[in-house]
Amino acid sequence: MPYLLLITLFCFIFIIVYMWYTTRHLRSFPSSEILPLDTNEDKLLSKWYASIITPEIKFDLDEKEIAQKYLEQVHDLNINESLLVMGHDLESQYHKLTNKVLPEMISSDDDGYIDLRNTLAIDGQIAIIHNPKILNELRRHNTYDASLLDSILNNNLGKIAKDFLEQNLVHRWNRIKESPHLNPLNSSGSYLYLPQPINKVSGLPTTKGIRINLLCSDLEFHTFITRSEETNNALMII
Repeated sequence: MPYLLLITLFCFIFIIVYMWYTTRHLRSFPSSEILPLDTNEDKLLSKWYASIITPEIKFDLDEKEIAQKYLEQVHDLNINESLLVMGHDLESQYHKLTNKVLPEMISSDDDGYIDLRNTLAIDGQIAIIHNPKILNELRRHNTYDASLLDSILNNNLGKIAKDFLEQNLVHRWNRIKESPHLNPLNSSGSYLYLPQPINKVSGLPTTKGIRINLLCSDLEFHTFITRSEETNNALMII
């Protein structure tokens, strides 16, 4: 009987140790590894989308109609689709055409844009442009696959996703602003731009600064904050 009890106890301990070993990376990021935050990968909503949405290829989509549907469903805005354009990096293209800054906002009265990465964690932008010449020029140089956006809207996921993502980003930005040593070059959005790199954190060098992906997992974000503090402490010692 004692022998059987000993075997049972050994098996129990083995299972606990095995479970700890196989799940240890879920609780902590290995200190020897570079934290990869130089991507545009979404780790907050992509799996949720995939669990609900059935992937499909749609050939007959009118991106202007989908943009209008998005603004109506998610932001309660009724904007005429004849003023809308979808694409990528629209603010830079607008600046080249007009030498003016396109504000990140949408209203029926002024030009502006919404970055879908900041609201739904998907790539793409929607802009409202009142000048027909500028609008046509932007449409001529932009194509956008609105299949995923259309599926999100058809499954009534837009508002839920927007509310979740906004709350998550507010929390992360508050944490960033509580860290005086980070010195962010921007104050909102799904990317953080820094004036200098963080030790053992891979950021993407851009003209705006070192870009950090804020749509990372909770563990990755916690690790980023920890490593930024460690980098600052190391610099203070030096």
